[in-house]
Amino acid sequence: MSILVRPIQLTDRAQWAMVWADYLRFYETSVAPEIYDHLFAKLTSRDASEFQAFVAVVGDEIVGLAHYLFHRSAWQVQDICYLQDLFTAPNHRGKGIAAALINAVDQAAKAGGTSGVYWMTHETNTPAQSLYNKVAQRSGFIEYVKAQA
Repeated sequence: MSILVRPIQLTDRAQWAMVWADYLRFYETSVAPEIYDHLFAKLTSRDASEFQAFVAVVGDEIVGLAHYLFHRSAWQVQDICYLQDLFTAPNHRGKGIAAALINAVDQAAKAGGTSGVYWMTHETNTPAQSLYNKVAQRSGFIEYVKAQA
């Protein structure tokens, strides 16, 4: 099986949407259709200040995605890269796709002059954590969210 990791393209819209919907279902959530349109426009804008994305392709099928962005940091001069969404289709897990996507984001972050890459996962996502523990260090930080009313 050959895995191709490449930047997302305009022609990926339908397959990307199916994979992203699977990702959202994995986290037991959903978003309105206009969010799909809004995000895809950002991902394909090629504006470095917007979200960016890689897709993993096996044959002619998108089987994984990584959404990331660069942002400022109060603790250093360089920007840092946040890997916001990472997902591999269930029938393709354990084949190195997530590691390949993380590596692609890491390479983009290096090329962009950032100080590194960070991401979060749910505490119950232990299969993913087994990979993450091999490719990165756990920061020890706990996330808090306060939604706006």
